[in-house]
Amino acid sequence: MIIKDASSGELKRQFSDFVRKMEKEGKAGSYIVKFKHAIKNWLNFNDVTASFNGINIAGEYENPTLINERVPSKDELSRILRKATSRGKVSISIMAFSGFR
Repeated sequence: MIIKDASSGELKRQFSDFVRKMEKEGKAGSYIVKFKHAIKNWLNFNDVTASFNGINIAGEYENPTLINERVPSKDELSRILRKATSRGKVSISIMAFSGFR
């Protein structure tokens, strides 16, 4: 039972094994940490105290989907605007020229 495992430290060991498995599969640390938060929230909801201190997740604060993101050049933006619908042109223009992100 999870609640018994939480107090004995077994849950921490199992979660550590889970983290290492996910890291070997190439999952992002920012993805793995969501499991940590979900488990901690579920345990808190059920009035169970458990600590995951000491379990380091590589890349916990990195966001790999934004690493190569950049602002489009004027040529790229003009190509996008030429191919967009009228509604799309308005949306793109608001994002590109007004500072909304």
